[in-house]
Amino acid sequence: MRAVLFFIPLLVLVNACTLSQTRPGFSARQTNTLLQEQAELIDLQAQRLDAIAGTQHTLLTHLSEMQTQLSAINSKVSNGYSRTAGSKKEKIGSQIRSIQRESGVRSGKALNIDDKAILGRVEYVWLDGANHYLKARIDTGAKSSSLSATNVQRFERNGDRWVRFDVALIDDQPAVTLEAPLLRHVKIRQASVEELERRAVVKLSVRLGEIHEETEFTLSDRNEMLYSVLLGRSFLRDIAVVDVAKKFTRSRDPKLTAQVAP
Repeated sequence: MRAVLFFIPLLVLVNACTLSQTRPGFSARQTNTLLQEQAELIDLQAQRLDAIAGTQHTLLTHLSEMQTQLSAINSKVSNGYSRTAGSKKEKIGSQIRSIQRESGVRSGKALNIDDKAILGRVEYVWLDGANHYLKARIDTGAKSSSLSATNVQRFERNGDRWVRFDVALIDDQPAVTLEAPLLRHVKIRQASVEELERRAVVKLSVRLGEIHEETEFTLSDRNEMLYSVLLGRSFLRDIAVVDVAKKFTRSRDPKLTAQVAP
């Protein structure tokens, strides 16, 4: 830095001499004035650089002290509390394992990640109310599940709100009509529509291989979609993980299909 400051006046002097030689009206007094102004600017810049260097030195000193304090704290925690933390962790782990042994696995729901089912991106699901298989897209990006339904009609039964709707089946079979209690309504905004769409939410029982669960579905017309069922995170949570490279990991159960055979 000091070498740079040493050469700057020389460059200014050379430029001033050149200017005085090339411009006849440029006097020696004007040259001296210019040199003085440049010298003052150089001194000002040098002062600023010294101030910046001092600030950086102070910051580096503080950082070094903080690192030393952090190292001391980490050493203290590691040496003084590792045994206590390990004991608490083992106690909590023992309690969790005890709860798992007592409660077991309900309806195929795993309590340990190693016991979770591995599903593909597309699966056959058995809809209990319809007594038929449907193709379902397994979508971890969606929070809730969705079922393709048409002719959705709301009505009352014994003072409770119910909903009646038609569900299209696979293999060119005729649609079936289902009825279920209406849990609530949700408003969904489609990308192609500005207005919010009001959809009914029902709870239905589905089977996917060894998994048999009740889950909430929003009812919407998915006839333009490739799959009539979308299973989201609300169904997958604590039950399964998804391998997007696979599909149809669980075949259709012949015992279930035999129940509805003509």
